[in-house]
Amino acid sequence: MNEEDAELWNRLVEMANKVSDGHLTVMKFKTNWRVGFFTPNERKDLELMPVGKAFADAARMALGNPAIGPPEIGAEELWPASRPRAPK
Repeated sequence: MNEEDAELWNRLVEMANKVSDGHLTVMKFKTNWRVGFFTPNERKDLELMPVGKAFADAARMALGNPAIGPPEIGAEELWPASRPRAPK
């Protein structure tokens, strides 16, 4: 990790704390990186994430538009009442 990547990482964490209750997803694939301020729930969510050939490209794109992501889903839709939940 070079200095620019470290600075971008710090900015991503700061932005995540501001806009998404700390949610930050960084993914590395064979040919690209994806960064988003949400936790993907489905494969189609990955397509919404800013993408770049390098970490810095994807990070700058995500920082430029932190609202990119799937629409909000209510907790009950994600964890129906019929499904046991982990203790708090």
